Amino acid sequence: MADLRNIIRELAKTDGETVALVCTVDAVDEKARTIDCTPLNEGAPLLGVNLQANQGANYGFWLYPEVGSFVIVGFVADGAAGVVLSTEKIKQAEVVIGDTSAVMDADGCRIKPPICPPTSTPTI
Repeated sequence: MADLRNIIRELAKTDGETVALVCTVDAVDEKARTIDCTPLNEGAPLLGVNLQANQGANYGFWLYPEVGSFVIVGFVADGAAGVVLSTEKIKQAEVVIGDTSAVMDADGCRIKPPICPPTSTPTI
């Protein structure tokens, strides 16, 4: 019986590497494309969590979560850097592909440059 307890204890033991944490968003830095958040497990706050894989890129896709919403933060390599994997509430979404960008938020969707030429309004 003691052997079984030791086996279960060994299987349940963490190896010190966290795969993902559920956190509450404390702050969003849209310019840096990062967030600060607090893990629900009452761990230390996470500062400067990336919203995209390559922070140096000026293209890609990212979601800006609402402050106070839940996010799932995943860790790369040794856990030194985190990235937001999913978010509960989205304040804004942005996509940049080549010279085209799209921003979506509560006010609607804006695409630059416009992909469709403006149409004239028919008169009656």
